[in-house]
Amino acid sequence: MSGCFVRALFGDAKIPNFQHVLDEVKWCMAQPFQPSPTLWFAYGRENADYLASLGVEPLLMDADAFCRFGSEREEQAHHYATVRHGVSVWRMKYPCIRAAMERHGECIWLDLDTVLTKPLPADFWPRMADGQPFKATLQINCRKRAGWRVKQTWPGKGPQIDEDARKTPAGACLYFRGLEVVDKLLALYAAKPFEYDLHILAMLTDNLMGGWKGWREYKTMGFEPYCHSLGSYEKRQIFKPEERVFVTEWRKPRLRGYGPTETPYMLAGEFRDVKAVQP
Repeated sequence: MSGCFVRALFGDAKIPNFQHVLDEVKWCMAQPFQPSPTLWFAYGRENADYLASLGVEPLLMDADAFCRFGSEREEQAHHYATVRHGVSVWRMKYPCIRAAMERHGECIWLDLDTVLTKPLPADFWPRMADGQPFKATLQINCRKRAGWRVKQTWPGKGPQIDEDARKTPAGACLYFRGLEVVDKLLALYAAKPFEYDLHILAMLTDNLMGGWKGWREYKTMGFEPYCHSLGSYEKRQIFKPEERVFVTEWRKPRLRGYGPTETPYMLAGEFRDVKAVQP
């Protein structure tokens, strides 16, 4: 059973930069190299119709563009409307991955701003299968999202958070093999449905590691993909990619300090070749 790629469209105009997300879909589809096979998913009939108008036949995951996952909470929007009913918008990525895994033995989730830079190498899937059943690019965050990684506890001062709490998997390019690992992630998200997915991905990593063992072991144990670059943010990567098969370029305005974007539209392969930072 061969692998596949997964993309999805979810969310609505309550999210301030959603129009840029729709533009990003067009940009993504216009790239000269397209990963194949790609399964497209949609939340919301309007989003499904939008993808259909661009020549894609998506699988509809839910009629609501912002899935509540059974939450009965009143709609209270937080974080620029990316959290509603106590549910994070990023949670919607992972049922799509689960659905793709039912059709293929392995898959790679790709954010809309993550593009293939050249024809897919012939040995791509065997290389990705070598190592852990979950792989993602390890990055340095501004915030300590994995705050449970405690270095030591000082009497009277409480726990001292380890600096590695800033190191989490990036969510732009995610490799999964086998339903068991996806189900673990879904269970973690069900327990904390309001969290940003970087938090959940860090929890999954620590679970698979048997407890966080450090950034060096992350690569030694086979969690780091060989082929993904964060583009102009590659300086945030712990490990420089061996090969830039996929590149992520942030193109839409960030929700924090939302305002007009100054980032030009970039074609695949047009990125800054910056060196990765070794901690």
